[in-house]
Amino acid sequence: MSKFNVGDKVFSYSFQEWGEVERTNKHDKVYTLFVKFSSGGTITYTKDGKRYDIDKAPDLFYNEVTIEEPQRPLQDKDIVMCWNDNNYEIVYRFYDAKNKCTFSYSGKRDGAEWDNMVYVPDEEAPK
Repeated sequence: MSKFNVGDKVFSYSFQEWGEVERTNKHDKVYTLFVKFSSGGTITYTKDGKRYDIDKAPDLFYNEVTIEEPQRPLQDKDIVMCWNDNNYEIVYRFYDAKNKCTFSYSGKRDGAEWDNMVYVPDEEAPK
């Protein structure tokens, strides 16, 4: 079962556009949900644990593939979750795009470098 419902608007970072969840012909026995995008292009997806690159079709069926949205490029002052490979303590910092690291704990640029930094949307950041 899809995590989407008919009529949902879905944004794809791959395509930088919105698609609308629709369903197949009502005469089909199985109502397959798909997302309809307006333009052409390429999509990367996984199916049965394998990655594929295909030309984006007008219809993309969610019961067959799962869209993998690539990580959004980090921008200055984004909140990032950080950790080093030899220490699994996770901390949250602001990203310093100028120096490709994070701000220091005291808020100065060119703070710390990390092995791993992952963008965290504002609504998911710790308060």
